[in-house]
Amino acid sequence: ETVLDGTAVFAKTIHLFTGAALGTTVCQIIAYDAAQGSLSIRDQLSSRPVQFHVTSKTIITGAGVGPGALVQVSFVGGKGPALVREILVLAAPGSVFTFTGRITFLDFASHELVLANASDDNRYEIQFNPATIEADAKEHLQEGASVTIAARFNGQRYVAESVTVLPHSME
Repeated sequence: ETVLDGTAVFAKTIHLFTGAALGTTVCQIIAYDAAQGSLSIRDQLSSRPVQFHVTSKTIITGAGVGPGALVQVSFVGGKGPALVREILVLAAPGSVFTFTGRITFLDFASHELVLANASDDNRYEIQFNPATIEADAKEHLQEGASVTIAARFNGQRYVAESVTVLPHSME
């Protein structure tokens, strides 16, 4: 509400919206009980599990909502556990993903590499078995090499099922 004082307008009453804010987090599911409407997640910001409430109105996109799944959760805060509006499954245990990009870190002793994925500019830590890499490709597997990797997400990490060094990396 406003009042006019000569030519100046002043606020007489101001109404503030106090509705809960919408938040989003990318996290890993620790536990999910659809019947009880409970979701427990681990995210990068909290040292302890975070509890959420899931209802029949919660939108779930993708398959594999369960322990170990990597998800994006949109929620509304309030008293008690935050109310989940949407769950987007990014990776469920057992899912296979294809990554293409450059190796930015490689450790043959620990069987780990880090790949800068070309399609989303993210870096992925991938476990590999040197025995599954073809002999001619193994000599070209090095930091900076361009590769395509088919990897299975096991709920804890990505594990390479095949590693192909792209031809322009072998020159």
